[in-house]
Amino acid sequence: MIFRTLGVLDLVAVILLLGAAFFPHALLLYAGSYLVIKGFVFIAASRDIASLGDLVCGLYILLFVAGLGVPLLNTAALIYLGQKTFFTFVKVGFEFYSLYRFLRESGAESGQQIYYLR
Repeated sequence: MIFRTLGVLDLVAVILLLGAAFFPHALLLYAGSYLVIKGFVFIAASRDIASLGDLVCGLYILLFVAGLGVPLLNTAALIYLGQKTFFTFVKVGFEFYSLYRFLRESGAESGQQIYYLR
């Protein structure tokens, strides 16, 4: 559930960065702040290299709002966040599919109790 929520928030950040000319800068500030906070939290918790990318993209969005945007960096941030969001949703889809197959193959349709532990 948390991966799905974080994936949706990443997708919102991608959409806001894509439409930066149309959306208010306050929304971009929220998206940049979210990515910076998420990056710090996951770097501290798991030492994940992808979280460093979130941190860098969040800092870039904050600089972009301040007027220091570079089109090449904008494209790089969009590609990074877009592919990360895509693979997050692929992972969530595989988890739902594996749960569905587990329940179907274990006879859950017949009304018996099924306990599913991850």
